[in-house]
Amino acid sequence: MIRSMTGFASVTVEISGGKNRPSVSFMIEVKTLNGRHFEATSRIPSGLSHLEIPFTEVLKEKLVRGRAFLTIRSATGEASLDRPVMSMEVVQQYIEEGNRIKKQFKVGGELTISEIMLLPHVFSFERVGLTKADEKKLLEGLHEVADLITKERDREGKSLQKDIKARFEQCRKIMVSIRSSFEKFMDTQKDVVKNMVNEAKQGGTAARSQLDDLYAMLNKIDINEEIIRFNSHLSASVKLLSDAKQDEKGRRLDFIIQELAREANTITAKCSSFDIGSHAVDIKVELEKAREQIQNIV
Repeated sequence: MIRSMTGFASVTVEISGGKNRPSVSFMIEVKTLNGRHFEATSRIPSGLSHLEIPFTEVLKEKLVRGRAFLTIRSATGEASLDRPVMSMEVVQQYIEEGNRIKKQFKVGGELTISEIMLLPHVFSFERVGLTKADEKKLLEGLHEVADLITKERDREGKSLQKDIKARFEQCRKIMVSIRSSFEKFMDTQKDVVKNMVNEAKQGGTAARSQLDDLYAMLNKIDINEEIIRFNSHLSASVKLLSDAKQDEKGRRLDFIIQELAREANTITAKCSSFDIGSHAVDIKVELEKAREQIQNIV
């Protein structure tokens, strides 16, 4: 079974209120895309910045490969993590300065509480810290999101596996055609060799010279070894796709695809037969389609 690298999931975590702190809901979202290595990008409230490393470690453990985009936001905005604090020193200074104005300029009037609350710098906001229990709850929520994404990646992986197997099966069929074309090509060349051998036996000097060149050419264009290696790599790929225990199949399959493409290129370079060359191109097209799918496998 294989696993895709793309997925999306979200959960809501409710944090109960406490002393001087209201209840708050956090939405945890994770989106994953394909990538050569694991890479995490986080957008979280500043009050949770100290948890970014533990969050990243959870995602890396669960997701293994790919680019992960973590977003955590409060349902009521980041302001829900702040609480207002009145500065008594500032209030005292306002009152003292007000009394000075009354005394110096002989004016009446009193500051009311509503007026004091509207004065600049009377209030400041301080960050409300989460308890260890709250942080644990957020980490549990992230675990839940990662598990949901893993299930979604598994579902998509089944579709990828089916498609890649179909590509490999098509490559196998094409390679059967290449072998058949090569055997026919060699049969034709064997007839040419037989005729030259007969001419050489009859004393034909030119036939002897051409015969040596023909032997060298036939040895050079022999693609039987490449066909065997290609089929061997192809069998290993199919086995790897179905292996339930193998980790990081994407990297391994990507390497095998390169080997398969190398054998196909060698076949094209060694044998100038039009039919074989055409079949080799078809194989490379299928391998490229499979490679595009493999790029999205964990």
